[in-house]
Amino acid sequence: MTELSQAAEGFFSRYESAFLTPAHKALFLLGVLTQKLLNVQYADREATPFRKNLKGLKMREEDFQGLLPKVQNKLWEYDRNFPDLEALISEYFLLAGRNWGLSIDEMNFYFVLGMNLSDKVIEALNL
Repeated sequence: MTELSQAAEGFFSRYESAFLTPAHKALFLLGVLTQKLLNVQYADREATPFRKNLKGLKMREEDFQGLLPKVQNKLWEYDRNFPDLEALISEYFLLAGRNWGLSIDEMNFYFVLGMNLSDKVIEALNL
C-alpha cells in the first residue's frame, strides 16, 4: 500500500458510512482530480472549457469511465498531472469492476462531493 493510498483510506475511514464501495471512492477522487483540472484551466485561461465534458453532471457509468482519460490527457497538456492520484483512482476503478449498481444521481453526487471538497482532500493527501 502506497503512502497516498494509506492517506486516502485514512480520509475515507472518517466517512466510512458514506464510502461503501470502491466505486464511491473512485468517483469521489475523480471529482477531486477534475476540480484540480478546472482550477488549472481557470488560473491559466480565466475560463473552464473542460466543464462541457461533465454533461451537466448527469453522467452515466460509461461517461465516468471515459472521463478519467480525458482529465488525465488535459492535465498532461497543461503539464500539471498528478500520477499518484491518477493511479489511485485507476486502482479503485479496477476494484469496482463493471456494473457498479449505482444510480446516475448517486454517481454524480459522489463526483460532485469530490469536486466540492477538492482543496481539503488535496491538503489531507499532501498532493
